[in-house]
Amino acid sequence: MTRILPLLLLAACVWSTPGDGPANQGAEADAAGLVQVDRQGLRAHMTAPADHVRVYNLWATWCAPCIAEMPELMAFDDAHPEIDLWFVNTDHPKMADKKLPRFIERHGLQGRRHLRPSPGESDVTAAIPEVPSVLPTTYVVGKSGTVTHTFRGRVGRDQLERVVR
Repeated sequence: MTRILPLLLLAACVWSTPGDGPANQGAEADAAGLVQVDRQGLRAHMTAPADHVRVYNLWATWCAPCIAEMPELMAFDDAHPEIDLWFVNTDHPKMADKKLPRFIERHGLQGRRHLRPSPGESDVTAAIPEVPSVLPTTYVVGKSGTVTHTFRGRVGRDQLERVVR
């Protein structure tokens, strides 16, 4: 089921409000409602304690395995509203500006949670606690803000469901 756009926009505004704590540092929403984040903002977003499990999927528009796993990730997201699944785009910001909104629409990713690099940020992945060596890479982050599982390469819904139980 597609998330309601107003709730996504509200969430983007909450994450982008300056001064709301460490999880919000460096984040701001762009015109398409995508949350822009710099290195410090992404690290804070991933490591902040929360009352629920989070899943972060790092991907790029040019990555065929990334695109291939998206339907499985969306099915997982639809089946688990209690878990926040974030699609973290790793394209260079100039490429993301041109491609990302159209890509999201073409692949049915509207209404999902998205993080993307802020303008001027060349590599947000450098701030991740476990720097990815391949794309896609998916991190499961526990309530305490620590990475509990890392999947390098394509991940399926069943694999995620086994580790979030």
